[in-house]
Amino acid sequence: MLKKLLLICALLTFFLGGCSTAADKSTPTDQLQQENDQLKHAVQGQREKIASLQKENDTLRKTRVIRGPEIKSDILVQNVEITSKQAYTSGKNTGAVYGTFNVAATLKNVSNKNYNNVKLVTIFQRTRTNYPQAKPRLESAVYTIPTLKAGQRANITFRGFKADHPEMIQEVIVNPVTFNDISKARVRAAFAPGSRD
Repeated sequence: MLKKLLLICALLTFFLGGCSTAADKSTPTDQLQQENDQLKHAVQGQREKIASLQKENDTLRKTRVIRGPEIKSDILVQNVEITSKQAYTSGKNTGAVYGTFNVAATLKNVSNKNYNNVKLVTIFQRTRTNYPQAKPRLESAVYTIPTLKAGQRANITFRGFKADHPEMIQEVIVNPVTFNDISKARVRAAFAPGSRD
């Protein structure tokens, strides 16, 4: 049995390693070392790619306002902020909301025309991370600006949204109706102080 095993190993070495000549002084150990070095180099390249993607992902998470590609629009959402008196002000949850919050948005008419009855829609979207098939929960509010003159800014605050379970993805989407500008802001939620969840 041992002879058969040695014969099989010798044949595999011959066919996989090719014919050795006197000029070829590399041993099977050297070949294994070269292959090992190549694998290490490939793994290191993959680790660098993963690190780069994680860094990019961390940068996106830290971005407060997420905007789509630049689109020409007469009315732009210049700023979206989440404000709350029920948010942590220190510790690892600094800035996380555990209760109600408001959405403050700044719009600007960047055209040379005046617009009447500009509607601004704010949607609070909550998605379950563990259940991708589940439909997101939506809550919305609409505000109408009677007149927005050329070059004018308007500050609007939507009040009374309530943060959901911290494991949910929570975003606020702000969109001036009939204009092609959409802005998003993530809502970082946390359990209330003293909560045992």
